[in-house]
Amino acid sequence: MMNNFIFFGMICFMMNGCVGTKKKSLPYIEHFYGVKVIDEYHSHENLNDPSVLNYLLNEDKFSEKYFEGFNKISEIKGIVKKFNYETEYEIKNLKISTELTWFSLKKLSSDSLFSLVGYNSVLHQEELLYSNNEGRIQDIYPSPNGKYVVIAFSYADGEFAKLKIFDVENRNFYPNDLKNARPKFGSINWIDNKQFSFQYFPNLDTNSPNYLHNSKVKVVQLKPDEYLFSSRIFFSCDSVDDISPENRVYMTPAIEGNRYIAVVVGDDYYTNSYISKQGNEWIPFWTSFDKINSYRLTDRLIYFTKYNDNNKLALYVTTLDNPDFDDSEFIIEEGNWVLKDFVVTSNGIYLTKVYNGVKTEIAYIDNNGVIHDIELPESTGRILLSSKSWNSPYIWIRVDSWVSSNDVYIFDSNTGNMKSYITKNDNIDINSYKINETEIKSFDGELLPVSIIYKKDTDIFSGTAPILLTGYGAFGTSLRPYKYKFLLPWIEEGGVYAVAHVRGGGEKGKEWREAGKRTLKYNTWMDFIAATEYLVNSKIADPNKIVTWASSAGAICSARALIERPELYAGAIILNGQLNSLRGEFEPGGKSGINEYGSVKTKEGFEGLMSMDSYHNLKSDVDYPPVYLRASLDDTRVPAYHSSKFHARLNRLSTERKSILDILPEGGHGFALTQDERIEETVRMLAFAFAQIQHPTYFSSSD
Repeated sequence: MMNNFIFFGMICFMMNGCVGTKKKSLPYIEHFYGVKVIDEYHSHENLNDPSVLNYLLNEDKFSEKYFEGFNKISEIKGIVKKFNYETEYEIKNLKISTELTWFSLKKLSSDSLFSLVGYNSVLHQEELLYSNNEGRIQDIYPSPNGKYVVIAFSYADGEFAKLKIFDVENRNFYPNDLKNARPKFGSINWIDNKQFSFQYFPNLDTNSPNYLHNSKVKVVQLKPDEYLFSSRIFFSCDSVDDISPENRVYMTPAIEGNRYIAVVVGDDYYTNSYISKQGNEWIPFWTSFDKINSYRLTDRLIYFTKYNDNNKLALYVTTLDNPDFDDSEFIIEEGNWVLKDFVVTSNGIYLTKVYNGVKTEIAYIDNNGVIHDIELPESTGRILLSSKSWNSPYIWIRVDSWVSSNDVYIFDSNTGNMKSYITKNDNIDINSYKINETEIKSFDGELLPVSIIYKKDTDIFSGTAPILLTGYGAFGTSLRPYKYKFLLPWIEEGGVYAVAHVRGGGEKGKEWREAGKRTLKYNTWMDFIAATEYLVNSKIADPNKIVTWASSAGAICSARALIERPELYAGAIILNGQLNSLRGEFEPGGKSGINEYGSVKTKEGFEGLMSMDSYHNLKSDVDYPPVYLRASLDDTRVPAYHSSKFHARLNRLSTERKSILDILPEGGHGFALTQDERIEETVRMLAFAFAQIQHPTYFSSSD
């Protein structure tokens, strides 16, 4: 392992001080089941404390100096732009309202923000509807007839948004905004051409004990003649008994069925729900004991998935009027593949079959129950399915791979015709790259999927190619193929990108996911270590050239691997990382993670959390590799103190500075970064990685 923080000593001298310039307060001591836990940087959790903020500001200044010292930083920025932003245009978030009318977000190369465009699919004509100068758009939601579009403008944290109603014909917004909406997770839905619902949170103050409490479903009624709208509370914790203010609620309308399904999300992994006609009386529909995984509605039916006795996800259907979730009509279950997504159309059901998280196929079940395969023009890594509604024949298919993104196809189930919808013209030759999907034996004999991506002319078995390695392993989320901004610049410069599809993710279904949560979380970093050893033993890399990167819950996997086997890694990059798991359930909204991580309220839960807590597992007199940390002060998912505490303790336990910390005032969990901020993040990730492997082009001894 190399220590490449050559530039650190000079910066420390120039800035008259390094890590720990904040006066350390007395340690915070807790006792759990006979174990004494000393939290020496507990004070960092108060991100409103002026001394904490001053410390973070100084550390951020140090980081700025560090990256300013790179001689080739402008060249790195050049390759980032070349492989990500040198396209005449980029289109995303395609939505189909009618056969004729489509909407999407589009950005020209000269733009920093996406704008709203309309597309006539018959005349093949595109029209700019709204030139965006207001801010980042999370998503768009056109009405069924295409006359209105709800546009969600992101708040600074990227989680929540204000909603503006756009009149397509008059090219104007309705005069008032709707505040505190959460657009994610399908929570904005049109009921008819003049009504839509959205999830509303009255309290977004992370310092308040009522943060995210008392969520509500609001229904908005448009009044086109007056150019006004009204809104009313349609469902809330007060609508029925036994709903806690801490629970979160959202609603899905059954289009043309005059029924509404309100879903209540609590601490349990599974949800409860209620059904209503016309929003009058709400009666129980399914409960958490039914273990419903996902669902889609028609006017009279509900299609849903749940795990059967064989731990296979299966698709069923029952009626809305007389539902029976225990004895529903069976449609299909997982085989040697994972059922990831499904949509209902007027001609049947389309679903995705995912193999090891990296290969996806589309199956079609017609209205007679016959299963067909749908072929796409290209090999597929990740597929996202969307449809207008159950009574429409159209679906649109987004395809991603490790080296290309957002390829979109429109499929007409009436005719079987499929056509490509061009979303970019980046002129990248994807045939110049090689993707190797394999399985290796992990530490306990389990077969672990590993993805290896590189340029065809790279000799990956010479033991000289640098490796950028990642893993996740949490919440059943698969690391499915996706072209990250840093990926092509890295492999174009001789690097290899590798993905360890560790347990805890959804790559192999429920058992794989369950084997990496709570007290079994250690399987994630043990799998990660096994993947690293495979890369070394196969002569693909040596430990001096392996840099890891991870974000959010994936930091548990990579950071714990680094702590257990520091000699295997040259460096680590951690973005908004979950590094202090022991404190997670005490954070705003932290109870939502108990199912994944566990709780200190039980001895078993405490032991699992302590095991996965990277901050507490750091040891003195260990030569850890350099670490680059990045966090946002307004991150409501993983507060910045995770990175701050880890950073402070790592450097205190070491004889020399081991980490640098970037602090962003805004940006949330990474969702709300501007284009310039995303470029900066990518450039710094690459610069740090190039330094640790001493890249011959982008690193010199003077850096």
